[in-house]
Amino acid sequence: MRKYFVVFILLILSANVFGRNNITIDDSHAKYSGFSLTQVVNGSGFGGYFEKFVGKTSRIGIEAIFIMNKGENDYPVYNYYLGQFVERNDKKRLNFLKLTGYYKKMLFTNQIANNFRPFLSAGAGPVIAFDPPNIPDFVERFKNIKVYYTYRGTFGCGVDFLYGPQTAISFYAGYEYIKFANNMDPDERKYYDENGYDSYRQKYWDSGKKNFSGMVVGINIGKKF
Repeated sequence: MRKYFVVFILLILSANVFGRNNITIDDSHAKYSGFSLTQVVNGSGFGGYFEKFVGKTSRIGIEAIFIMNKGENDYPVYNYYLGQFVERNDKKRLNFLKLTGYYKKMLFTNQIANNFRPFLSAGAGPVIAFDPPNIPDFVERFKNIKVYYTYRGTFGCGVDFLYGPQTAISFYAGYEYIKFANNMDPDERKYYDENGYDSYRQKYWDSGKKNFSGMVVGINIGKKF
């Protein structure tokens, strides 16, 4: 997440340079589309967005983001027999597709003469979760994949930049609420019980989770048209 803040500082410095040009960020007829990068508590993702003005101080948009969730089993482990790091077969393979419509309220439009605008933002939309079993075989994972649905709500703040006459960059930080009806991605491990090795069962050491709410940081880079 720290890399986003480094980029944010660089954008501020760049904005001060471009602010001396005759570039306006308050074009009420402007529309923007481009790609998005997102960092959340459970992972990271990418996607695209479309945004337009609905007045000098208001914008509306839609964003589609594909999130790859991470877990403690996702990192390679050292195999002393092979003498090398190997990927775990039980790593997390839970992914989200987030579709969000949002509203942005631009702040200080009459007080700031530069080419950047702080804003407040709120949005909501559906979330689709793809939860395949944590097994190495790709075909079996695809055959047994489970799909879940819920909704997402988000709010936060950020800064929009006009990096040159046609390129828009937006930095956003906020909180998102995502909660499913069922636990997903349990950690399935096999064990022998007290009746001996002939009784072979499965036990959920980790029953999974259904609440994926938390902080979110994102950067949008788009073109004006």
